[in-house]
Amino acid sequence: MKANSDLIHYSRAGDIFHYRWAVKRCLRLLDFNTDLEFLTIEGSQEHSLSGECVIDLAEYRKSLKGGQQVEYFQLKHSTVQVNDPFTLSKLKDTIEGFSKRFIDLSSSEKEISEINFTVVTNRIISSTLKKNIVKISSGNIPSGQFLKTLEKYTNLKGNELIRFCKCLQFYDSEGNYNQQKYDIHKELHRLSVSKNVLEREKLLVAKVWEKIEPGKTNVITRACTEP
Repeated sequence: MKANSDLIHYSRAGDIFHYRWAVKRCLRLLDFNTDLEFLTIEGSQEHSLSGECVIDLAEYRKSLKGGQQVEYFQLKHSTVQVNDPFTLSKLKDTIEGFSKRFIDLSSSEKEISEINFTVVTNRIISSTLKKNIVKISSGNIPSGQFLKTLEKYTNLKGNELIRFCKCLQFYDSEGNYNQQKYDIHKELHRLSVSKNVLEREKLLVAKVWEKIEPGKTNVITRACTEP
């Protein structure tokens, strides 16, 4: 019984991490100097394209030249495996999903000038994985099993694989679900004169949660984050 309870608690911690991190991103909409136009939760605006199942959040911006920029995020939280590195094989589903979206966008008529795919986690990511992706993105393609595995996961080779790796980012310095709460409180103190940041944080998390309910739009705009 204890094991089941622990599994539920770990899963719940992952959900909390997910929605608190989303709130932090939403608060960027309140910055008058931001180029962030809107976000989507649990998927993207391009929901008919492949890879939708690995997208936890997407951010949409306008470039100075008027083109649309989009960044797709997948969030991964760990409670007990924080120091067990994510390797390429452990991120197989993520890489496959991101590459499918990349391929679909490359052949679609959607006018998106810049695309990024980002993995955000509180668990460390293998330094070998990160270094090899950087090498490939600079055109220095390594030989051996890593390349073969990456080509298999992505169905990409040569210049197309280089282009994909240029879009791929890893951020493994994120705090856990509890740290997300403190980060929100800090940001709310900066943005608001209200001292009741705990209630405000809970309200914002609830608003984000509502966005995934059946029949609701998953788009979050500035109006959704304002008091």
